[in-house]
Amino acid sequence: MLEILNTFFKKVYHTTAMHKAEEILYEKNPEILFFDIEVDDGNSLKLIESLLKNDIDKHIIVTSSYSTQAYLLQSIPLKLVDYLIKPVSYQTFLNLLSKLSKRIKAEELPNGILYGYTFESLSSLVNILSYKELILLQILIKHKNEIITYDRIINDAEFDYGVKKSTMRNHISNLRNYFGKSFIESIHDVGYKINLLNSHI
Repeated sequence: MLEILNTFFKKVYHTTAMHKAEEILYEKNPEILFFDIEVDDGNSLKLIESLLKNDIDKHIIVTSSYSTQAYLLQSIPLKLVDYLIKPVSYQTFLNLLSKLSKRIKAEELPNGILYGYTFESLSSLVNILSYKELILLQILIKHKNEIITYDRIINDAEFDYGVKKSTMRNHISNLRNYFGKSFIESIHDVGYKINLLNSHI
């Protein structure tokens, strides 16, 4: 899950401790929250209840290995986006992310594809682009106002792109085939620059 989330979100924070989750929540103010019910030092449903009492509006998803009636009943009033019983299949997780994409701000790319700076409209792209192509698209948008070199893309630590130049060129070609040739500009012997319809993305 973390690998997928890091691909499609600008920033992902992760912890297994409830007290640390509260710190992240109030210091970083993330838009979307994924909770496992049982964590090292508590029960996340109590934290979610406190968010509702304090009118803190978040998109909340609960994942759990438990399908007990008590947990399910406790979750009903919490206005969750979804309650996922683990193990969660890849397709189920992508469907959830697609649902989330409709709830947050998105901008338009060529072909009418929606893409927010923090999240991609997965329902439109997961069956069209490969996993690495989606990562590459995210890297290019992240650096939308600059020329990004081949080596910088290949060695991008945040997204762990990790492919050869020849393979990257194939991914670039596939992105151009789908979005249009002018979508990604080649800077000779340097790298690439993305051309977005909306410069404020």
